[in-house]
Amino acid sequence: MKRFQFFRELKIQKERGVAILMVLSAVTILSAILADFVFETKLNKLKSYNSQDKYQARLNAEAGLRLAIARLKLYQEAFNLLQKNEKAKGSIKQEDLNFIWSVPFMFPIPQTKELSVQQKSAIEEFEKNTLLQGEMKLEIMSASQLLNVNMLKISSLVDKKKTTDKTGDEDEGEKDSAPDKEFTMDAQLSNMMKEAIEKKREKDDDFNNKYADKEGVEMISAIKHYISEPDSYEDPYVQQFNANYATKSITPKHAPLSSLSELYMIDGWDDELVDLISSELTVHGSILIDLNKMTDKTLKILLPTLDEEQVKEFFKYRDNPKDPKFFNTIDDFKKYVVTTANLLSESAFSERVKKFDQAGLKFGAAGTLFKVMSAGTYNRSTYTITAYVSIPAKPVPPEEKKKTAKDKKPATGSEGETETEGEKTGSTGEKEKKAQPIELLTPRVVEITAN
Repeated sequence: MKRFQFFRELKIQKERGVAILMVLSAVTILSAILADFVFETKLNKLKSYNSQDKYQARLNAEAGLRLAIARLKLYQEAFNLLQKNEKAKGSIKQEDLNFIWSVPFMFPIPQTKELSVQQKSAIEEFEKNTLLQGEMKLEIMSASQLLNVNMLKISSLVDKKKTTDKTGDEDEGEKDSAPDKEFTMDAQLSNMMKEAIEKKREKDDDFNNKYADKEGVEMISAIKHYISEPDSYEDPYVQQFNANYATKSITPKHAPLSSLSELYMIDGWDDELVDLISSELTVHGSILIDLNKMTDKTLKILLPTLDEEQVKEFFKYRDNPKDPKFFNTIDDFKKYVVTTANLLSESAFSERVKKFDQAGLKFGAAGTLFKVMSAGTYNRSTYTITAYVSIPAKPVPPEEKKKTAKDKKPATGSEGETETEGEKTGSTGEKEKKAQPIELLTPRVVEITAN
């Protein structure tokens, strides 16, 4: 009996030991599960907070973009008002008008020692009543100095028109207004590309070996072929481009570029070549090339005879930090070229500007293409929006074609003599028509990227 009791107690002790081990194992497993659950909970909570922060940062960036469009809308209305009012136009310079959009904006608004008590109080009141949370930085920059590569596009309608013009009689006025090939966008971009390639070759032997056979004309022809309608023009490189695309099973776009990144898709253009002049190009239109933002490459387009020292002197004059110069009109720029720097005669400068105008390249100070950078921040999240905003001009209706002498019907006078229309009305000469003022349309976002 005692022996049975002994084995029974021993069995109970063994069962207790197993139970303790099972309990300990269960507690260990549950502790691991609990720890994992707590970790996942905290991680999901952190993800949720980060998602909220990111969304709030995006809202801040979008608010900055909306503010930029509002400021450009105000600029557009002010510009149109000045164009209609000659007296006001003479009293307010373009430089002053640009302050509407050019001043950067930050939120919270930084307070400096120079601010008065009333100004600080107004800022505090504004920040208290605003719904914006976190931080926001906004900068609007003129991009009107960039050259629009889509101006290279040639339509089959243009080719048909040229064929029609060849079969008909050309008017003398049309001959005079025909653009000089030297001043077209093709020529300017070809020269710019050629110069950029040559400079890179001099500094980089590897680049020189790799692109020894590349020419500016060929590179620009590649863009023209990619964006123009098929068989719309004649070019010695067309057959070569068609063969290359056929080998790669690629079809050219035959339409304007919508983003500058599409340059990488064009035959013959790789990263190194695109990087050479991409900072000078855009795919969006602008009314004028901004004289106050143009770079050395753009300056050499307008004045190709300048040497390196003269180019440096120009930027030293325009961008002097102590006394910067702003060209409010093309006449201000002409004054520098003709009088200050004595680079060209007045007649030579006016002739060049006229030929550029005929070729579709205009120079001025009123920006109509802008690069907007809006960054929103909330806690540790940042969201940045980069957008291009265009303010197009309202198209001006074409002038009626002037009648030539043979188009005018003779009118018989009282004595049987014929007289022209001008003589009939008693006019002594043609009055110079007043140039129609430019009217800007509503600002619109033409390209946007975000990250």
